[in-house]
Amino acid sequence: MLKTVSFDAAGRKLLIIAALVATLAAIYFVVFESKHKMMSIQNGVLDLSSRNVQDGLRTLDGEWEFYWNRFLYEADFQHGGIVQPDVIAHVPEDWNAYRVNESSLGESGFATYKLSVKAGIPGQRLSLKLMPLSTAYKVYINDRLLVSAGTLATEPGRFSAGMKPLTADFVTPAEQFDIIVHVSNFGYAKGGMNHSIFLGTPEQITELNTELSYKDAFILGSLAIAAFYSLSMFFMNREQKISLYFACVCLVFIGRIIMTGSYFIYVCFPGVSLNILTYMNYVTSHGGVLVFALMIRELFPEQFSTRIRRYFIIMTAVILTVISLTPAHVYSRLFIFSDMLCLIVLGYAYYATAKAVIRGQPFSILAFIANDLCLLLVMVDFYYAAVSDSSRSGEFSTLGFFAFIFLYAFILARRFSMSFKEVQVLSRRLIEFDKLKDEFLANTSHELKTPLHGIISIAESLLDGVEGELSQGQTKNVNLIASSGRKLTHLIHDILDMSKLKHGDIALNKQSIHIEPLAESVLYVFKHMYPNKPIQWSLEIPSDLPAVHADENRLVQIFYNLISNAVKFTDHGEVKVTAEEKEGLIEIRVMDTGKGILPDKLGVIFQAFEQADSSITREYGGVGLGLSITKHLVELHGGQIEVVSAPGQGSCFTVTLPAGERNAVETAELPSYGMQLADRQQHIEADGKTFSVIQSGEHILVVDDDYANLQAALNLLKLDGYTVTAVAGGRQALEELRRNPGIRLVILDVMMPALSGYEVCRIIRETKSFFELPVLMVTAKHQPEDLVIGFQAGANDFLIKPFEPMEFRARVKTLIELRKSVQKTLQSEVAFLQAQIKPHFLFNTLNTISYFCTRDGAKAAQLLDHFSDYLRSSFDFKNLETQISLARELEFINTYIEIEKMRFGGRLQTIFDVDEEVAAVKIPPLILQPLVENAIHHGTMKKAAGGLVQISVKRTGQEIEFSVADTGIGIAADKLGGLLSDKGEQGRVGLRNIHLRLQNLYGIGIGISSKEGHGTEVRFRIPASEGGGS
Repeated sequence: MLKTVSFDAAGRKLLIIAALVATLAAIYFVVFESKHKMMSIQNGVLDLSSRNVQDGLRTLDGEWEFYWNRFLYEADFQHGGIVQPDVIAHVPEDWNAYRVNESSLGESGFATYKLSVKAGIPGQRLSLKLMPLSTAYKVYINDRLLVSAGTLATEPGRFSAGMKPLTADFVTPAEQFDIIVHVSNFGYAKGGMNHSIFLGTPEQITELNTELSYKDAFILGSLAIAAFYSLSMFFMNREQKISLYFACVCLVFIGRIIMTGSYFIYVCFPGVSLNILTYMNYVTSHGGVLVFALMIRELFPEQFSTRIRRYFIIMTAVILTVISLTPAHVYSRLFIFSDMLCLIVLGYAYYATAKAVIRGQPFSILAFIANDLCLLLVMVDFYYAAVSDSSRSGEFSTLGFFAFIFLYAFILARRFSMSFKEVQVLSRRLIEFDKLKDEFLANTSHELKTPLHGIISIAESLLDGVEGELSQGQTKNVNLIASSGRKLTHLIHDILDMSKLKHGDIALNKQSIHIEPLAESVLYVFKHMYPNKPIQWSLEIPSDLPAVHADENRLVQIFYNLISNAVKFTDHGEVKVTAEEKEGLIEIRVMDTGKGILPDKLGVIFQAFEQADSSITREYGGVGLGLSITKHLVELHGGQIEVVSAPGQGSCFTVTLPAGERNAVETAELPSYGMQLADRQQHIEADGKTFSVIQSGEHILVVDDDYANLQAALNLLKLDGYTVTAVAGGRQALEELRRNPGIRLVILDVMMPALSGYEVCRIIRETKSFFELPVLMVTAKHQPEDLVIGFQAGANDFLIKPFEPMEFRARVKTLIELRKSVQKTLQSEVAFLQAQIKPHFLFNTLNTISYFCTRDGAKAAQLLDHFSDYLRSSFDFKNLETQISLARELEFINTYIEIEKMRFGGRLQTIFDVDEEVAAVKIPPLILQPLVENAIHHGTMKKAAGGLVQISVKRTGQEIEFSVADTGIGIAADKLGGLLSDKGEQGRVGLRNIHLRLQNLYGIGIGISSKEGHGTEVRFRIPASEGGGS
């Protein structure tokens, strides 16, 4: 593996000193020593007579005859004509550096260059390669025009530039011949033969062109790869601007190579003008220097002054603006200033890199080596070109550029690698911190649940008046406390769920679930949560829709979150739930006509802690977890969720889940048991959706639309010896309760088709009290709202799916034992009634008997017989005797009335209106006599004139109606409503006890109607099936 070079402080300083010495030495040799070379072209003559042209290419660099402002031809030099050159000029060089008549030449003008060549042997095939001459030229071999570029002219008006490289072949015309070059320039800051001309055989020139092309192509390919790589890294991480700057440096190099070297630009764009080339040359030069400096600044920000960086950017921008707004002949004259700026920028970048090396900055040594090596190799090439006439120049520059690109590419790759490793380390730490955060949130949430529960409970108890009636302001504030507590509880549950989802701690218990009852039960909850909100609730799910393959608990949570979201943003209108099957998938839609979602927010609403608008949190509450949890749960089921919305028109959330088995519940086979137990008898009857197991225990009704749940409940109840009837729907359950009054407990699933568990429970409570028929609700919904609505509907207890078998059996046993305890308490009250033969009744009866003994012995004996029968009947009732015949109760009542008639004489009148067919009906003991006693003592006998007591027992259809009416003083309207409460009149014998006993046995108590001064009627009904002697 490659590692960055490491030096101590002394080694870093030594490296910089060595680099500076090498650089200065290279500059010295290029500037000074290159002028001392022995040139083979002297005084305008090149002698090749003693040299074989096959030995290799050579440059025609040296001393040429130079004729200023004259176009001379071969004829001007023949026939003994003597033409004196204005100066012996050094080529290649701008003619701006020449002096004619002690005056420096300007950039504009025209001139003739002449070189005499002694070839030795005539007829040799040779070739010239001309690099661009500034800026139009023609080349002659003696008097033969060999090649031309642009339009030569002696004045600007007829001049046109043609600065491009050309190659031309010729045959030496004689042993000695002249090469005459005409050059003119009227549009550029530099004129003359400022590039080398190569001479050799055609094969050698072709080889040179090929070599230059291959070299440039290689560098271009390397640069293009480096630029593409750097740009890719930048787009992956836009904060890494150094990648962008390095890519720009590579692109600048690419542009420079295309416009120089092999001049590929003329291959791609043959007609490109000199103005464009000149403009691009200046732009790339200054722009390239600036982006290089910016790259160094990005690499070593502490060593590169921000202020100086700003100055460089401003000055470069000024120069580029001038270049863009002025013609070439104007801005090209400013090359001295622009070149000085480039040197200053490069020098400062070099200084910043050296400073970074001294400070021991990462990658500084590699960057310094890249910069210095490139500079040194370019200097070597300059020196080599200056002291040699070989064509082998530029190779060191190529190597320098390649080393520069390679080292900086390595620096970027290494930085990227180190950054990636650093990101990995940080990611691991972030994951650890994230876990710690989740654990903190989870632990904190768990710890908050208990005090929150206390806060909510205390607030609700205050609202219920535990400390007396609250004022309007107090009620408002306490309501706010309770509401805030419930919102925080929901938030805690969401945080816990989000934590579980992030760490994959949620295990799904997938099964085939019918959507309709589930959606109906959730909508039922929201109807009762928002009874005053003007929303129309709609549920459109086909009855033959296949089940969905999902976890029931989590599917309920999905429905809750989506419907809650719909209700939250719908002040009035409609919330609609639909579902349909499409290609083996179930599409569930939750639609609303609320405020809708802005199009640019649709992409963020499923992200955790995101909401469509920050004002939503302020107006509606919540932190944006609901939809994120919903999306995770849907995807965990292998489905997907989408949303379509328009502001002001509402939203539609579509959830797609895999379909389960069609009619999974209805097609299941009913159980069959072959096991016989010695101490119990088991019988199973299958009748549609109802089946039962008859054993010796209490009778329990199980209601669930899922066969698997029925089977599980049946198995568990069978273990405890209960008699079980199982049905698959709410209507069947109500019918079974009507047919079988002996059922002692109902286990009721909340989510069922047609009638939900809530509705079934409400209907049961219309006829059965909590203690007469307990209801255990089983649900997958564990939200506090579900439990509250369930208890409001009349449930005794809740069991959350999935549950443990031991918990299920324990809850069932608790409710059964609770009912038994209540029954025993009521039976004890019957015993208390039997003991309510009050002392004053005994004293009054005995005093009456004593009175008649002295005046009417026959009546005394008759009264004594009635009193004896009354006492015998009272003490014959057993506390645990649940039913007696109506005839026996009436006999006891008749004996009591006869005693009272002897006491009160003609003031007491009675009428019995009893159907003969009901005499054998079984009724609870002491259910009618206390009513007669109340009618006599608290009704008729309160009047001085007495009154009438009428006892009526009639059969009306499927019921037997009992009535005890009197014509006594009646009951005041303000006291009538409290007679059956636990704060009722204590003087009235057992009215509340009778009421509770009837409610417990038959689901309906007694009714009282009265008019003050006219009398009272007490009535009740029992089912006719209770009688008949059964």
